[in-house]
Amino acid sequence: MAELPSGLISHTRKVCSLYKRALRTLESFNYKRHEYRYEAILLRQRFEKNRHIPDARIAKKLLLEGEEELFKKYSLGTI
Repeated sequence: MAELPSGLISHTRKVCSLYKRALRTLESFNYKRHEYRYEAILLRQRFEKNRHIPDARIAKKLLLEGEEELFKKYSLGTI
């Protein structure tokens, strides 16, 4: 499947993709189901807190920070 260039994907789609990747990564690092569910709920709260930000610049900044956090936290194996 071909990927669309980053500029053609909506901000909402990028946020959904980040959320999905974060959930999958959480699941791969948490072997106990109840720990995974707890972490998933906390993750969802973080996304919901920033859901209705009207300023596109702030929303984009938060998206980039989230992707950077996911990369740093989980690609290096530091949980």
